[in-house]
Amino acid sequence: MLGAVAVVCAAALLAVVWVPSRAALSARAPRHFADVPTQVSFDPVAKVPRCADYSGTGGVPAEGHAVLFVQPPEDSTMYYGAELSFDSAGWIADDVVLGEVDDRRHFTLYIHAVSAEPAARLRSLPPRHPIAKMPTRMLDSLIAIRGDRPDTC
Repeated sequence: MLGAVAVVCAAALLAVVWVPSRAALSARAPRHFADVPTQVSFDPVAKVPRCADYSGTGGVPAEGHAVLFVQPPEDSTMYYGAELSFDSAGWIADDVVLGEVDDRRHFTLYIHAVSAEPAARLRSLPPRHPIAKMPTRMLDSLIAIRGDRPDTC
């Protein structure tokens, strides 16, 4: 009897902890955005190239847009990296550039929820233009370490 209780408890724990991969989410039938969880978070990454796409889970925040910022180490400013594009499997930020060509440091990536006006203003900035921290809601952050992998963009 005790063994059966342990099996039921283990199965219940797995049901609570298991999170499907992006591939598993993509394989499902398309969902409406209203069905997508609104908690935006990064997929885990290892060492990254200078230019790459980043992805994660979650749906469009209440503010209507989400943007990715890059903060170089030992720097109090950050720069606009990309606006997130959402689909039924989560989100993607295309062609995010981390630092200069020979830069092998770690960078902190932030996702912030923004409304349409700040999103448009950020898209118009020149590449790696320093900006102060955004007075908006931060959704997630990630430490990305530059490696020797070839760029993907």
